[in-house]
Amino acid sequence: MPLSLIRKGTAVALLTVLWLSASASATAEGSATSERAARFSGYITQAANLCFAVPALRCVEHGFAFADRNADQGLSADELTEVDRDVRAWWEASRERLPTQANLAIGLGLLTTQYAGHAYFVRAWDADGDGLVSIEELTADLSLDERPLPLLLSDEGAVDWVALRGRLGQYGVLLDRLRGGS
Repeated sequence: MPLSLIRKGTAVALLTVLWLSASASATAEGSATSERAARFSGYITQAANLCFAVPALRCVEHGFAFADRNADQGLSADELTEVDRDVRAWWEASRERLPTQANLAIGLGLLTTQYAGHAYFVRAWDADGDGLVSIEELTADLSLDERPLPLLLSDEGAVDWVALRGRLGQYGVLLDRLRGGS
């Protein structure tokens, strides 16, 4: 997801702090952490170039494909956990270079996913009860058109923010914080 979108808070539920210890087991994990950070960094680079130039649905499809690790056209809680691990590793490696507001938004998103759990978010969007979130379910609260996603998200009429808050239940108030509100 492009950094400008993260600043606007659209990175809800994919972020939290990764702490590395100095122990030998953490060193072995460090290699996997670097791979995760590199994977997410590559995704961000591609998404930044793509999402500012193509219709919003293509950008969403790109992000969906990154998250859909088993390519079954549905996002599970386990897949979201894997993406979260990539994001955490990337954030740990990158946060010193990020603007303060981006770090705050990412940190808030990470804390939200930590407390709520990924299964909570799957249930919030899983309209048909199959335990997976399809791209149609994921975009149910968006009025997708030919505009690039950053432009679409800045149009209050293209996003049903009330429905999104409702899906998030007790965490809905955080959506306003992530969007830059109070």
